[in-house]
Amino acid sequence: MSENNELLKSEIFNDELNQQDDSISYRFKLTNGANFSANLYGLTNDADLYLYPDYNDNGVVDSDEDPNHYSYRSTNSGTTPEFINKNLSAGNYLIIVENNSPTSTEYELRLVNESSSAVNIGELKDVIYKDVVGLRQPTDEYDYYRFKLTNAANFSANLY
Repeated sequence: MSENNELLKSEIFNDELNQQDDSISYRFKLTNGANFSANLYGLTNDADLYLYPDYNDNGVVDSDEDPNHYSYRSTNSGTTPEFINKNLSAGNYLIIVENNSPTSTEYELRLVNESSSAVNIGELKDVIYKDVVGLRQPTDEYDYYRFKLTNAANFSANLY
């Protein structure tokens, strides 16, 4: 993230929660509305993922930011990955990773501002799309693509 916690493209965090009821918060800012996704994977035990607005940018979930009023969550059981995908307006946000296991839980968390980093392919058709990771920016390790389907269909992607 940038110096002011702005999520420009994507960020990856590798961390560990020590015990049940332990949680770790990540703060980020969107200067423009964005398609946002948070992916929690590589879990060694059960953990959940929560997204809250942080209206006053204090890094704490206040009563007006209460989970019963405005939150998004992913609470799959066990080591099943957690995902949150939402259109968010400009503002400050908190992502909270919470341990649901009596033992430690390792994980990898990826936060993505899809609006600024995804190449919009448009309607997906039977085509070959060629690109090079890092072509747009030499330090860019990931490429994201967005597309739409006009009807339900089988989908496959091959990387070679």
